[in-house]
Amino acid sequence: MRWAITMLVIMLGTIRMEGFMIPGVLEKRVVVKPVREQGVRDLIRSMESHRIRKIVVSKQLDSLVAEESKDDGIVQGVVTHLPSLMIPTVVEKSLMEHVDLEFSTEKTLWEQAAPVIGGSIWGMTILALGSYFVSTLQRVSNFMRPRGMSSPGPQSGGGGSLEVREVSLVNLTDWAGSPEIFRECYEVISFLKDSEKYQQIGARVPRGILLEGPPGTGKTLLAKAMASEAGATFFSVVASEFVEMFVGMGAARVRALFQQARMNLPAIIFIDEIDAIGKQRGSTGGFGGGGNDEREQTLNQLLSEMDGFATSDRILIIGATNRKDVLDNALLRPGRFDRIISVPLPDVESREQILKVHLNRTRFNPVVSKDIPELAEKLEGFSGAELANVVNEASIMAVRQERQVVEKTDLLAALEKSRVGIVKETDTRSPERRRRVAIHEVGHALLVSLYPKFILDKVSIQETYQGAGGYTMYSVQRRGDNDLPTREALLQRMSVMLAGKAAESVFYGNSGLSTGAAQDLQQVNQLANDYVRRMGMGETYPHLFDPAETPHMLHRSFSDTTTYILEDETSKILNEAYDLAYQQIERHRPELEPIIQKLLANKILTGDEFQSTLTLTAKPA
Repeated sequence: MRWAITMLVIMLGTIRMEGFMIPGVLEKRVVVKPVREQGVRDLIRSMESHRIRKIVVSKQLDSLVAEESKDDGIVQGVVTHLPSLMIPTVVEKSLMEHVDLEFSTEKTLWEQAAPVIGGSIWGMTILALGSYFVSTLQRVSNFMRPRGMSSPGPQSGGGGSLEVREVSLVNLTDWAGSPEIFRECYEVISFLKDSEKYQQIGARVPRGILLEGPPGTGKTLLAKAMASEAGATFFSVVASEFVEMFVGMGAARVRALFQQARMNLPAIIFIDEIDAIGKQRGSTGGFGGGGNDEREQTLNQLLSEMDGFATSDRILIIGATNRKDVLDNALLRPGRFDRIISVPLPDVESREQILKVHLNRTRFNPVVSKDIPELAEKLEGFSGAELANVVNEASIMAVRQERQVVEKTDLLAALEKSRVGIVKETDTRSPERRRRVAIHEVGHALLVSLYPKFILDKVSIQETYQGAGGYTMYSVQRRGDNDLPTREALLQRMSVMLAGKAAESVFYGNSGLSTGAAQDLQQVNQLANDYVRRMGMGETYPHLFDPAETPHMLHRSFSDTTTYILEDETSKILNEAYDLAYQQIERHRPELEPIIQKLLANKILTGDEFQSTLTLTAKPA
């Protein structure tokens, strides 16, 4: 639509015929003598501050001269080179800010044809044909320009993927995590703000930084914060937007993106999910074995822009990916991505800092502050985005309960919702089925309570919309940062997973087992496979490592004999963990019946309630 309005204004500015004159646009054509040059970003800023009175566009639509009023009352001409992609932005902004828009005095083909055309009917016909031409041109141009292109400013563009931001609304204080990652990013800001200091000693400013890590760890937030701290224009684009079915369109978009960045120096270009176009060339996993397809041309153009003849030291490229291992080697070499920063999942201390950052944005009970370390331990494995979601869900639950502040109970309820999903309030199951679920969950809870390394939080027989008939929540007690899982700890964890099935076997016998342990079996088998194939815990092959994440018959790493031995060892470990769980449950069966009855009556038992009801007769070795 913006292109259609632009073309209509240009046509009306060039056609000289009666009935189609726009006052203030075509009445006067004066070319102001240029004094200096400026970029498009500075031009738009001047229009927003009402320092521009008039704009004269060249005949070729590739440059313009603006009459700028200075504070001392002097009017001067300022030249701006105008890329074709920025024409709609300039026209739209001039109309919004009531700036007189004029065109060059040289006659165009439309002006020469005006006397021949003449008359309002013919004029309307020409405009109708012109509007059809504009709509066709717009459809073609949509393939040629990066989607979502916006004017330099705080707003984003049109719902597309490419955003041009003059100042990001975040800074590095909004990011909490590893101090080493913070230091690396702050050094990047120093590169952009004071590059001469590094050049004097002979250091070259890095041209590219690759952020790799799991989803939700704050890679995009880091890129925005670096752009904000450095005062640079921030370009954000998703790599998949460069890929089109028409060959050459992706490369054209890459060129347009870097052209925009060169006009708004210093600039930071952030390419999210860069593995969409940066996969290894010539591999079946990346480009289907082809050597001349659209993705490869797009990647070649990106490589040229990052380290070619037209590169700029004031443009920093930041890429983000979850799969660094699939990226092309030419993309990872120094000179393109000089630095590779791994952004891992936050540890306990980092989770505490992240929770503090997000809680400070809410109204919470000051008592919650002393519970943050405990909450951080329970949120093991959560990313920064997931932690932010937990705090937000807690705030929503506080409003739902008509409270003015967030309490610890809200945070725990939000944690439970993030793990098990929405809990059903109405239970339509039969008493026998509810008892079976209670036996299953009590089995899990018993094994958790027997091991000092685990902390039991909650046992419930409430159904969830994720398909669980009940759930047992527990956390791992932290014993220092260097507490690596041992063979004994892994075996205990597997016995906890199999305790539900073992409890059913103790109470109902093998013939009375149900399918309720299907999810437990899936998880414990994955852990046992990793135990033997990837952790070096096997007896026959203690130093073997399987590079395949999941065993597959079409991608087997070992011979049939070796695979048989590995699967046999996996089965032995699972049987050992199951026997351990079965023995403990059988030993404490008389003490479990009161707990089962209490759980059936209350539906929920906290860890303290479970421990107070259970009288242990023996401690595991």
